[in-house]
Amino acid sequence: MKKVFVCLVLAACLLIPLAARAQGTVSEMTTSADLQRNLTPEQRAADALAKAERSMRTAKKKMAQLEQATDEKQKAKLHKKVTSAMERVERDSTSSLNQDPRQTRALFLRGNACLWLEKYEQAMKDCNQAFGLDKANPEALLCYGKAALKTGDAEQGMAAYKQLAEMAGGEAMRQELATDLRHWSETADPSHPSLERMRAFLAQEMGG
Repeated sequence: MKKVFVCLVLAACLLIPLAARAQGTVSEMTTSADLQRNLTPEQRAADALAKAERSMRTAKKKMAQLEQATDEKQKAKLHKKVTSAMERVERDSTSSLNQDPRQTRALFLRGNACLWLEKYEQAMKDCNQAFGLDKANPEALLCYGKAALKTGDAEQGMAAYKQLAEMAGGEAMRQELATDLRHWSETADPSHPSLERMRAFLAQEMGG
């Protein structure tokens, strides 16, 4: 009987600290939720945007590693990590936009995330809106052009290239889009209605 009593006492001694820690965790979560409810919409938008920015930095870091990777298993692992980070970018950018629909940076971040996640129509929509709010943003125009080509809309891809040529600081992005234009012309369906126009455009603008 004494042994049973001793075991019960020991068990209680072990469980009390665990219960206290659990209560502390619940209390912290409750406090965090209370603080979140007390934030203004602008503050909630900024908080969600900051989270999206952190996830985008993680995604870019993993993308750089992916470009250097040679082992197929490592590539698959890195690709999965990039996708996971981009999903967080999309989620947190959406949260920010729910509070402030004209948050240009959130639109741009979500557009880039959707481009990676193969949600090309949404990427075009977000980047077009971001560019509409900030005409000095060549990155949004580049994202729009890339997404347009992925949907098969070569006309919008060429239009984005032309606009980048007219923008200060857009040269590097114009060259990046040029690579996509060439790739599109080489892989498009031969019956695509814009294929001949694309080839003529490449010959005129970039020498083929």
